[in-house]
Amino acid sequence: VGAPVLRDSPGVLLPLEVPKHRARFWPHEMLGTSTHDTKRSEDVRARVDAISEGSAAWRLMVRRWSRMNRAHKRDIEGIAAPSANDEYLFYQTLVGTFPPDARGHALATYTRRVASYMRKASREAKRRTSWINVDAAYEEALDRFVRETLDGDSAFVADLAFQARAFAWFGGLTSISMALIKFTAPGVPDCYQGNECVDLSLVDPDNRRPVDFARRRVMLEKLESIARMPARERAVCVRGLIQAPDDGSAKLWGSLQALALRRVDAELFAHGDYRALRTAGSKSRHVIAYARSLRGRGIVVVAGRLFASLGSLAGTPPLGADAWGDTMVALEPVRTDAPLVDALTGTQYAAAPLLPIADLFAHFPGAILRYGMPPRA
Repeated sequence: VGAPVLRDSPGVLLPLEVPKHRARFWPHEMLGTSTHDTKRSEDVRARVDAISEGSAAWRLMVRRWSRMNRAHKRDIEGIAAPSANDEYLFYQTLVGTFPPDARGHALATYTRRVASYMRKASREAKRRTSWINVDAAYEEALDRFVRETLDGDSAFVADLAFQARAFAWFGGLTSISMALIKFTAPGVPDCYQGNECVDLSLVDPDNRRPVDFARRRVMLEKLESIARMPARERAVCVRGLIQAPDDGSAKLWGSLQALALRRVDAELFAHGDYRALRTAGSKSRHVIAYARSLRGRGIVVVAGRLFASLGSLAGTPPLGADAWGDTMVALEPVRTDAPLVDALTGTQYAAAPLLPIADLFAHFPGAILRYGMPPRA
């Protein structure tokens, strides 16, 4: 966001033009980030996406893991099993799903989930086995590879657990931005069961496991109490949520506040226009910004992205000037003299041509600035 809207050929839309096109022609199109049939949930994909921001480190990681696990591969008619492609998919899956409590019974349960997923994935790839022509020997070798490498006492599991923390951190931040955008961009947002919080499910039947609604009720009660606080107290509490972005509370908070705005002004979200906003500064490529407006009222949405290459270490919330430096968002298309109020923190900003990201992201790595809208219901 921030580049001119262009077409690379007749009839082909560039990414920046898609929301504008949707707002004009398909305003009620579904925005689904996870469904019953996604091979990896939105939060798994957010973790895996971090690989692209450190490809050299990832390449070395995969080489190290492959050497560590070489003894667990089998020879089937002169060909190693699992294949290099399946082994690579396995490592991607692990960094996208490895749980923080993976010990003992939890690790055994996780191993069964991954083994089932790998069998299904290899069949659907149709390279060494398939649903119609099952290669039992290959599938047995693949299953044994998964179970032996995920032995709780192995050096590989210890290294995986350490590396997975960073993927969980940066993936959690990306999930927050994904939620903010899904619930405010043109279209009708859809939330698949369990994905209100961070959900690390794989393809069915894994994504049809029972949802822990009791945990979600507890989280909702806590977040609703924060929403009732005065702005200053709320901002402090919201900053606390970002200390653990991978636990789902911050993602749920952003979703709740965006949904509250949709309830207050459904017409804006159904029929409001869309304008990409320019960003500038040293970290401008790490920011997405756009505005929705309708008859003198609207919102400005600003969200972070590419957190793994932002420069902040895993475990350090990307907040304030240390993370965002001189980066700014330009509000020229926004026509209002009214103050802008962040629906996430309650912080108020004066309408200005440029807003510093360091201020907008002082407490939370995203903002939904509202103006001219009725009070929150």
